[in-house]
Amino acid sequence: MGLRVEDFSGRSLLEVRELRVLGERAAGQFLLRFEFKRELGALDEKDRYELSEMRLQVWTSVGNLFLGYAQYDYEPRAIVARNGSSQFLFRLPIAGATLKALETQRAGGDCIHLNLRWTGMLLAADGQSRTFASDGDFRIERQQWVEALNATGFSDVSFLEIPRRWLLESDRADWPDQAIESAYAHLANGRYDAAVTECRKALEAVSKAANDQSDATKARKALGSSPNDRKAMSHHERSMAIRESVYHLANLGPHHDGRAFTQAEARMVLTLTLGLLEIEWRREFPEA
Repeated sequence: MGLRVEDFSGRSLLEVRELRVLGERAAGQFLLRFEFKRELGALDEKDRYELSEMRLQVWTSVGNLFLGYAQYDYEPRAIVARNGSSQFLFRLPIAGATLKALETQRAGGDCIHLNLRWTGMLLAADGQSRTFASDGDFRIERQQWVEALNATGFSDVSFLEIPRRWLLESDRADWPDQAIESAYAHLANGRYDAAVTECRKALEAVSKAANDQSDATKARKALGSSPNDRKAMSHHERSMAIRESVYHLANLGPHHDGRAFTQAEARMVLTLTLGLLEIEWRREFPEA
């Protein structure tokens, strides 16, 4: 459920269905920015309204924790008209202890649900005015939330960024970009076995394209043999050995004890898969 503001006759003036959370550093505090993307309702070309005294009350569904009051970024007023801004920005100063409590309760979950109460004053061109209040729930995916925390400088959570340009811009027909995109989606939605399965498909596709399955198997065996054999291995052979090991790890659930993959295991497999695919891509296109 999003947020909405109605005019004096009950018509919808604007609705907010999309929320993005950003982070930024501030002296002596952490600062989260809430970016609304609005959709205009039944506004005519001549209609013009102003919103003033706006603020957000922000809770999370994790432990029903109250995060604070977010203030509108462009005081004193926002214009609601056909040619008005399509975004609203609110700033929320937040204490480190509050973020720490929130992250402890979130415990690495896939997402965070924010409950917002938007209040303010609606002013019409003819002088009419009234207060408004609207409540909405928004789901923030883990990646966006952690990136916002990192931008604030909050250090209890880290997010490993692996560039995906090489993955998305590859023209190779056999490149497993769809498998990786599916793995991301499955992980974000709690389907951990499915995410690992897509990683296994991606690694299998790379090995098939490189036609190095036999060499990868030999490399994996050499990695577990004598110290002299390990010392003689090249960087490429070591990478192949790791790729082969991750591939077998991704087979653990369906082929060993039947235990489902946990979130941490799925995240590990996806991270390793991305790193291995990037190494393979850069080995083939070293100047890219």
